[in-house]
Amino acid sequence: CRAQQAFTSADQTKYAKAVESSGKGRYVESNRLLRELNKKYPSNADVYYYLGFNAAKQETNVAAIRRYFAQLRRVSPNYPNAVAHYYWGVIHYTDEHFDDAVAEFTRFFDIANAQGTPEIALPLGGQFADTRRYAVGKITVR
Repeated sequence: CRAQQAFTSADQTKYAKAVESSGKGRYVESNRLLRELNKKYPSNADVYYYLGFNAAKQETNVAAIRRYFAQLRRVSPNYPNAVAHYYWGVIHYTDEHFDDAVAEFTRFFDIANAQGTPEIALPLGGQFADTRRYAVGKITVR
C-alpha cells in the first residue's frame, strides 16, 4: 500500500498540471511543480514517482533518477505502478545486482499483466524479452 499524503484541492490541481506537463514532455515545468509539492508532502509516493520518471526521461541526471526512486521505495516499497518496478530493475541491473533486477522486472510484468496492460512494456524498450528469459532462468551473458 502507498504511504500517501492527500493533497489539498489547490495542490491536487497543481499535481494534475505536473502530470500533464510530464506527459507532454515539459519536464522542467513538471519538475518545478513537483518540487513545490514535495516540500509540502514529503511522503507522497506519486510525487517521487514523477520526479524519478521525469529524470529518467530527460536522461541527464542519473543521480536524480536514483535519488527519487530510492525515496519512492522508502515511502512506498510496494508502489503499484509497473513502470516504477522497471526503473528499480534498471538500477539494480546497472549495479550488477542481477537477482534483484530480475525480481523487479518480473514484478513489472506481473503488475502490467494484472492491470491488463502488458503493452506498457513496448515503449520502454526491447530489453523486456531478454529480461523475461532471465526471469525463467535462461541467462545469456552478452
